Amino acid sequence: MAAANSQDINIIETILKEWLEYGYKDTGLTVFDVENLHFMLLEVSWKGTERIHRIVAHVDIIDHKFWIQQDRTPTGVGVDLERAGIPKDRIVLAFYPLEHRIHGEYAPQ
Repeated sequence: MAAANSQDINIIETILKEWLEYGYKDTGLTVFDVENLHFMLLEVSWKGTERIHRIVAHVDIIDHKFWIQQDRTPTGVGVDLERAGIPKDRIVLAFYPLEHRIHGEYAPQ
């Protein structure tokens, strides 16, 4: 795995922290494994007697690309990455199968 630059790490951490503040302030937590380049926003709460524990967003940095493994945000982490100046050819929607990604506007892999 190629090392990520600190700017890429800062960008994804900032995006996930913004989502934490925006929609998951009381129920969310971020997990940043900088050494292995895994970044997540989790929702952990209770809805009555039902336990909620799910991944809202999970992004890995692999070979200088942002691999979005899971995305349950309303507008999409890919859009946030674009707004932060990341080109589409560095964003992979990994939660879709490759045969679908090759037809999209982001990098297939």
